[in-house]
Order: sequence, then C-alpha cells, then structure tokens
Amino acid sequence: MDFSTKAKEEIVEILTKEFGKWIEAEEMGNAEELEQGLREMLQEIGRTTYGKVLEEEDEKLGKRQPCACGAQARRISKRRAKLMTVFGWVKYRRSYYSCDRCGKRHHQVDEAWGISPGEVSAVLRELLAIVGVDIAFERARRTVKALLLVEVSDNTIRKQTQDVGEEQAKHEAKWMRASQDENWLQERERGIESVPERLYGSIDGAQVPVGE
Repeated sequence: MDFSTKAKEEIVEILTKEFGKWIEAEEMGNAEELEQGLREMLQEIGRTTYGKVLEEEDEKLGKRQPCACGAQARRISKRRAKLMTVFGWVKYRRSYYSCDRCGKRHHQVDEAWGISPGEVSAVLRELLAIVGVDIAFERARRTVKALLLVEVSDNTIRKQTQDVGEEQAKHEAKWMRASQDENWLQERERGIESVPERLYGSIDGAQVPVGE
C-alpha cells in the first residue's frame, strides 16, 4: 500500500516527542527499552486504529441495508464485538440489522469485511499455522508471544494449523484430479501467454549440491 508521506511524517513526529518525554523522565535509557517501547506503542496504535476503522466503515452503511429477500433491513441496535489480530484483541461496535419481511438479522460490516467475531483474523491465522507446522504447539505459543506480543492458547494454534492443513489437502486433491483431466491440462497450457525469462528459487538444507 502507498501510505501518505505526510501522515507518516506526522506520526513519526508525534512518537518522537512522546518517547523524548520518557527519556527525559528517565523512564527509558537504552536502545533495548526504546525498541521494546516502540513495539508496544505500535501494537496499541494498531489495535485501536483497527477497531476505529471498522466502526467508521459501519457508520457509512447507514440505517438501512438491502436484504437478500429484496427488502430493506433496518438498523435496530449496535453491538460490541472483538477479533483476535496480530495486534491482540480488537474491540469495536457495529450495527445489527433486521429485515421485517423475512426476519433475517445480521451484522453487515462483519459480512462485508469477512470477519468472524470472537475468532482469529485471516492474517494472524496464517501466521499461527506457519509456526504450528514448524514447532510444537506449546513452543509455538511462546514464540508467538515473544514475536507478536500476543497471547494465544495452544488449542487456538492447533485449530488454525489443522484448519489450514485441511484446506490445503482439499486444494491438492483438486489439483490431483485436474492433472488427470486432459481438457483441463490443454486449457491451462493455452492460458500460459509467455514463459518467464528468469526463475528464482531457494533451498533450505545442509550440504546440498547445486549444479549450474
């Protein structure tokens, strides 16, 4: 994303002044404390901003929203929700809509943004699955806390890892079936417009012979 240079400069200026106050008050005196303080501050800013952005998007939806039945659902209340993200638990309030015709009730902003309240965000889910595959769940929990400053349970990491694994297995099964379909292979080959001039790869291992 191409973030505003002006916005970045203003944020840097504010943070610089804030940390300068802590240094003058002798609450911070070395690079380690500075770095850790920045991590904690940026996490708090991210968590608060995440929630406010969702609330702003919710407010844009207005008092009525189209329902699947063709009628207009009306906003009947606002309810609180939370989502576990890379910044920790994000809390926000969003509109609750009800359709008088079919009786369906829903939170439009959650559906529009692909959010499952009380669950793990898509970004954190991917990261938890990565550590869950590589190391034991208990160690993964400690690793996530050290790297992201986010506390998650062993069971949360286990669930996300298993869910991602099941999805991957479904994708691979689909690819295996497609690889036996001559029509699919021909369509795929016709869809390749050009061959890349250069390919990059990496090898993770010890004493791996690599030829020219």
